[in-house]
This record gives sequence, structure tokens and C-alpha cells, in this order.
Amino acid sequence: MNRILISLGVFAISLVSVPVFSQAQAKQDTAALGMAGDNLDLYAVLDLFLKSKTIEGFEKSLNEQKNRYQ
Repeated sequence: MNRILISLGVFAISLVSVPVFSQAQAKQDTAALGMAGDNLDLYAVLDLFLKSKTIEGFEKSLNEQKNRYQ
């Protein structure tokens, strides 16, 4: 009976600790990769997409100089 309780306890603790490790890993993956899209603001892109009437208009507004933050 003791072995079963200890096994269940170890199993429960291992299930609880899995998300902690995955979250810690995710924070390390947010570093810049040195690629063109590192500073891309997806919320700004979504806003431009919602305001655009056509796909061509979205592409044009996305590539306009005034919409760049650099």
C-alpha cells in the first residue's frame, strides 16, 4: 500500500512540474534571431489588415515607409 501511495505521489509531482519546465524554456526562446522579422509587431500588422479593403491595399500599406518603426 505504501509503495502505491509513493508511486502516485511521485507521478503527481512529475505531472505538476512539466509545465514549469516548458514555460522556462519558452522564455529563453524569445531572443532575437538576427532575422528580418525579429521586430515585427503582429498587432500592428493585424490592425493594418483590418483597416485594408483589399489584399493589395494591405500589402501596399504594410510596405509604406511611414508604417516602419526603424
